[in-house]
Amino acid sequence: LLVSPFVLGVVGWFVTDQQVRSKAAKRRREFDAGLATYLGLVATLTAAGSGLEEAMWVSVEQGRGWPFQVVRRALSDARNRGSTPWESMNDHGRQLDLPSLVELAATFQLSGTSGAHIRHTVMTKANSLRAHQLSVIEAEANARTAAMTGPIGFMLAGFIILLLFPAVSRFSSF
Repeated sequence: LLVSPFVLGVVGWFVTDQQVRSKAAKRRREFDAGLATYLGLVATLTAAGSGLEEAMWVSVEQGRGWPFQVVRRALSDARNRGSTPWESMNDHGRQLDLPSLVELAATFQLSGTSGAHIRHTVMTKANSLRAHQLSVIEAEANARTAAMTGPIGFMLAGFIILLLFPAVSRFSSF
């Protein structure tokens, strides 16, 4: 009786841990989708002649949802601290464990400091995020399809037994 609370506590710990990890992974995927949308807006505005920082601010004000809130908070923190937006994005990305935001900060830093072609760089980053999202979705679909092999096999075996049972029982009665 003394062992059961301990066992239940350990099981509860692992179940809760798995649930939190699953929710975090789902939120990261949501963030990546929002970030790809944000980058599309930034690219459109830079193509229209806006500077990078102006395009970043206007784009983040147009979006809704928590990915835009994170970027908005990073831009506000940068403005309040007097640092560059990409430094703040890097800090927020590391703090929230959002690799795509850290990578975006590095991309913006390169664009902001080396004079790289900003619109092309931002569009490339948005396209790579979308391609990554698509590959994750395809991998999940393939895993679910593979997981259905066993149940489908059992269902097929049951159907064959159902078809053959009358014939086998008739021959065995002779």
